[in-house]
Amino acid sequence: MSEDRLVNNYFNDFPIDFFTFKEEDFNNSLSSDVFTFEKQPLEIQDGFIGNSLYNKINFSEKETTVVNCAVGQGKTSAILHSIKEYLNTEDSINTYFIIAVPLVSLVTQYKRDLLELGFEENQIYSYESISDNIPESGEDYIDVNCKVHLVTVNTLLGNAGEHAILQSARKYNYIKAFSHELSSTGKQLIIIYDEIHEAIRNFTPTGIAYLSHFSGVISKNILLSATYNIQSIPVIKLLANQTDDKIRVLESERKVVREQSQLFLHYHNQYGVKNHKAITEIIRSLVIRNKNIDVLCYSKKLCKALLNTDKEPGRMLSQKFGTLRDCTSSIEGNQGDNDENLNRNRFDNSFCNIGTNFKSGVNITKTNHAFVVVLPPASARGTYANYSSIYSEGINAVIQAIARQRTTGEIHIILPRPIMMDYESLPTDMNTVQKEKFIQTFNKICIPISTVPSTNNVRILPTKYISFSEHIEVGKRWWENQQERFRIPLLLKPDLKLPDFDSFILTYGEKCTSRESFLGRDLSSFVTYAAFTNQFFNTKLHSYYAPSDVNYDNIEEILTETYSDIEEDENISSKFYLLESSLDLSRADDSLKRSLRQQTLNFVLDNETNISTITSEDIKPAIRFIISYFNNFMNESPNELETQIIHFRSLVDHNIIIRTNTSYYKPHDMSQIFSGQASSIKNIIEQLKEIYPLGEDFANFFDSYNTLSDEALEDRFYEFIIKTKCKAESHQLMINGIRKNHHKVIRIF
Repeated sequence: MSEDRLVNNYFNDFPIDFFTFKEEDFNNSLSSDVFTFEKQPLEIQDGFIGNSLYNKINFSEKETTVVNCAVGQGKTSAILHSIKEYLNTEDSINTYFIIAVPLVSLVTQYKRDLLELGFEENQIYSYESISDNIPESGEDYIDVNCKVHLVTVNTLLGNAGEHAILQSARKYNYIKAFSHELSSTGKQLIIIYDEIHEAIRNFTPTGIAYLSHFSGVISKNILLSATYNIQSIPVIKLLANQTDDKIRVLESERKVVREQSQLFLHYHNQYGVKNHKAITEIIRSLVIRNKNIDVLCYSKKLCKALLNTDKEPGRMLSQKFGTLRDCTSSIEGNQGDNDENLNRNRFDNSFCNIGTNFKSGVNITKTNHAFVVVLPPASARGTYANYSSIYSEGINAVIQAIARQRTTGEIHIILPRPIMMDYESLPTDMNTVQKEKFIQTFNKICIPISTVPSTNNVRILPTKYISFSEHIEVGKRWWENQQERFRIPLLLKPDLKLPDFDSFILTYGEKCTSRESFLGRDLSSFVTYAAFTNQFFNTKLHSYYAPSDVNYDNIEEILTETYSDIEEDENISSKFYLLESSLDLSRADDSLKRSLRQQTLNFVLDNETNISTITSEDIKPAIRFIISYFNNFMNESPNELETQIIHFRSLVDHNIIIRTNTSYYKPHDMSQIFSGQASSIKNIIEQLKEIYPLGEDFANFFDSYNTLSDEALEDRFYEFIIKTKCKAESHQLMINGIRKNHHKVIRIF
């Protein structure tokens, strides 16, 4: 889809919606606590909040400070600089910091950032240092030089994980000893919770109670995130109870002032562990364009399939980048008593990374970068419980994942088509033209609710847009509904205790909006809405590829329109994939699918300039494909398969003889140049089967090779290579008194 026709060009000044805090969220009739609430803006300079945050963070004030800013505005750098400057003042003599992060990988990242900022190793106490061999007293924990402790939120809140009853003794002893030393020596503690959106589920009543180890020494809480939600409110309240019920919100405007990455949406009907051809072709296109590539997947199993270097795309990626980085953790969600090696399975900017565990807290700083994000397929539609844990936080997980790319580049999202939308729910901010263009474009790619499978006769509703400002009201309605259902039981049993409003929101807050058929229930719908209306802070829609209903009557029109928007330097396999992705074949029977896919390949072959004069009457489609595919890389850096093909194509030219200005290839038995190459030929054939768009047809094409002896296989492959170079006919020649059939060259391709 060319950029001048994109719907998001009508939304260039459309405001970015985000979750913001109001005083009534904390002081209302549903809460017994009364909080002192203050809200201040964070000014933006050149796209960053660093100077403003530095000036407004007051480490001497006892309060809970909530920093609410956009992704990539520099909140982490600003807070670390603030800590460093504060520790150089006399006011900091009795102050210690805990930086609590939700993921083990973030501990490593924070330590690296602190060291780069000028901290020494002995000034940092890190999570990996916690061991069973603690000192007899905890005095080492309050070493005058060691003012910053890096731990996980799980450690701080005593979370034992899903498979344990109590936190490990070594972590408990650390918490007990450190808190005791702080209180017994008159020290104070400032706790910074970064990426707190990832840790919401840890703030249970028992977790807050466990944090009471530090109740006498906490002087300040600082919460950092770009993606707060309604579940953040009860968490902030619980933490503010530790700081005299004082809450201060520092909030930045979501205004784009820096260059954004180009966003590409690839809608595909079917993909997954067993069928990842769509993903392979997108990656192939990026490899051809020499991009630095990282792939974030919804599924660990899919990651393992993509990492397999015996098949595509793992083979081409390993040939391009060397060793691939497996970023799939052996510990689900980085929870529990986690003794995992912090350097294993972690994102590394010097590798091509494929995994599930870098959707948050990682900065991808590569140049010429293409970030491939694979969302759950159509088969995983439903509420968050049906998603892989990587997207368990719903829309915020997607926002955070896309934000990992910190330099401008390309972001490619692979996703199913969205569910149809209730257009009456669209924001009132939309003017008539914007609403008209949005509906027109969304209608082209969405699927009707009647086609969405459901279980237990659950009624599927159109998705709705619910602004962040409405989320708390949605939560209230669900809580009131619960209270009403328990009205009679409460009358019959007055001592029955139901969760209060804050506990209800902490547990069910995000599910409440999901149950309202909010966009987050279908992540594809959210991404589509956000891309169309320019809601992503660090990236802007550049192009999308969406399937269209297709039949024999309209396929030529659809292919022609889509083909005109495809970059000329795309590989022929990528061109076929992009065309196939523009077709909705979900309602076609198998026979029609095969026919339309064959027609699509023929369309590509007919439009390739280097083989446009070669028709199906001259040569079979499989050979036409090989001719085009291998002509495309002749002037570029070939991969292993392409290098082998080049080698065999050059070998056959040693068998050319010329008679009366006509070229002939000798029969292979006269000069067996492929002799002893059967093993390599078998490997090539298997790889050719993988790259051919109509794989089953290509497999049939080579079926007869499977039963041949090695010598016969070499003879047959010799003829195959000749067919990729020219049109030839059998012709008898007399050579040294022996008449044999040669391959007479009729036309060179």
